[in-house]
Amino acid sequence: MSGGPWWTGRPSPVAKAAADLASALAELGIVADVNGGGDRVIVSLRDGLVAIVDADGIYWCSPRLSARGRRLYGLRATPASAATALAGDYELLRRREQEPTSRAAHATPA
Repeated sequence: MSGGPWWTGRPSPVAKAAADLASALAELGIVADVNGGGDRVIVSLRDGLVAIVDADGIYWCSPRLSARGRRLYGLRATPASAATALAGDYELLRRREQEPTSRAAHATPA
C-alpha cells in the first residue's frame, strides 16, 4: 500500500487524489462514489462512467468516439483537470440518455 503507514491515519496519495477528484466533481454538481483504497481507487460517476485513480494518474473510458468509431480513453494527471474532462463526458451521457432512441421514437403503443 502506498502512502503513510496505516497507523498514521493519513490517506495514501492515491486515496487523497480520489477524494480530491470527488470534491472537484461535487463543485461541478456531480456526485461521485469513491471505492477501494491502497494502490487503486475507483470513482464512479454514473452508469457507464467510472474513473480509476492510481499512481500513474486518473483514467477512464470515455463515451466519445474516435474518427474510426472506437471509444476514447481519458487520462489526466491532476484531480482538477480530470474533473473538468469527466464533467464533459458526464454531460454527454446525460444528453444521450434524454434523447429518444430510434426504436423508441418509432414504436407503436401497445
